[in-house]
Amino acid sequence: MRKLLLWVGAALALCAACNNPGPIVVDDPIVAKHPTGVFTIRVPRSWKLTQDTADTEALGIFTDPTGQVSLLTYVGLLERRLTDEEGFEIVNGLASTLLSQPADVQVTEQRRLQPDGAFEVMFTFTNQDGQKMKGRSIFHDTDLALSGVILTGPEPLWPDLQSALAPFVDSFAVDSSIVHSIYFWPVEDSYYVLVAPIDWAQRRETDHVEVQSRNRQMSIRVVQEELGVPVGATALADQAAASLRKNFGVNAKITSSESLPDGRLKVTLERGDRRHIGYVEQFGTRFVGLFFQVPVDRVADYQPFMDFIYSTYVTGLP
Repeated sequence: MRKLLLWVGAALALCAACNNPGPIVVDDPIVAKHPTGVFTIRVPRSWKLTQDTADTEALGIFTDPTGQVSLLTYVGLLERRLTDEEGFEIVNGLASTLLSQPADVQVTEQRRLQPDGAFEVMFTFTNQDGQKMKGRSIFHDTDLALSGVILTGPEPLWPDLQSALAPFVDSFAVDSSIVHSIYFWPVEDSYYVLVAPIDWAQRRETDHVEVQSRNRQMSIRVVQEELGVPVGATALADQAAASLRKNFGVNAKITSSESLPDGRLKVTLERGDRRHIGYVEQFGTRFVGLFFQVPVDRVADYQPFMDFIYSTYVTGLP
């Protein structure tokens, strides 16, 4: 591998030296790790590394010494699997933003790669020095995260450049356990605790809390209230509907209920194009319920996220 990279690197250097500030070096790889630990990638040792982080995002920018070639790496929390339309829209928007929004960026090809369904986008643009550039984005919407690599370089070098840097692009890896640990924080009250994304809006009242996604398509709601008397399974499902109506103004119809091995009652409620999936139980005379609200036609896309949140849900704390 190293010999191959050295050979291709020499060819790139020869071509680049004709018209550009200096050779593009693609040898002597090292493993770079984001400070949070959320991703790793192999890059040439001589490349400049710039890394940044936000509440639910991590970014790495790796640039060759001439400033002509860049590998941009990104991981961001994602609560759903993406449709083709929204996936390509998001990936195109990320590439444009990370490249400082060039005025003439143009998508030349986009497709879903098999077998993993990655979003691949090929594009062209002119950089700030007036140089004609090509780029390739490859992003995945798995493991509760949107993650990927954007490679850009001079148009005349592009075929050889893509080949030389393919092992580096392919080496990009995301640690899903880090995604779970750094992008969420606890939501808790006296009878429950669970986690929710750090940057989601939270609205809290005395007996209930609502956490809403940034695109407002999903919400997590938790209720705890005193019933006065213990109730049976049928009455508990009715109480789920009553609690949604009382605390969140949601008038939804119960469409199914089932007892789970963990002792909770799972209740499904429908209201127009929204589905409410609740996990309810009682401790003595106290009702506690966790509800997810998602679009009816996207339940499967949101299911991995809901499963993760539910795996963190602990009740009966006092």
